[in-house]
Order: sequence, then structure tokens, then C-alpha cells
Amino acid sequence: MSPPFHLSNLDRWLMIVSGPELQSAISSMTEMGFERDLVMKAMKASYNNPDRAVEYLMNVSLSPLPQAVKLMNREISQRLRD
Repeated sequence: MSPPFHLSNLDRWLMIVSGPELQSAISSMTEMGFERDLVMKAMKASYNNPDRAVEYLMNVSLSPLPQAVKLMNREISQRLRD
């Protein structure tokens, strides 16, 4: 049996969340290791689209952990500055 609906990639890209869904998305991203202020900037830049925000947060050069987190946070901060 197939699900009653299917979200295409475009639908997921256009998805915007608010309220409890927004808080849940923010919590999920901070649990992934991203600093809350960077998550908030990514959500703002993505118009509260969690998939797009994660793309912004993940789309940085990879380095060995834990240094990678510091480098990602620095690079993301630079990219998302107001």
C-alpha cells in the first residue's frame, strides 16, 4: 500500500514550518551539533524551510571532527551574515 501522498523534492524544498514544527526543527539541528545562533540564521536565510536550512549548514568544506564543527560554524557565520 502506498502512502496517501508523496512530497516531491520541489515540495520539500518549498516547505515552510512555524510554531511547534519550527521549534522541533531547530532542536533537531542543534542536536546535530550546530550552534543555535547559526541554526537561527540558516532558518532565516531559508525562510523557515528546515531542509534548506540543513543544506546551508552542511554545505561547507569537511574537516576532521571536532575541529570541523568550529570551522563549519565560522564559515557558516561568514556566509549568513546580515
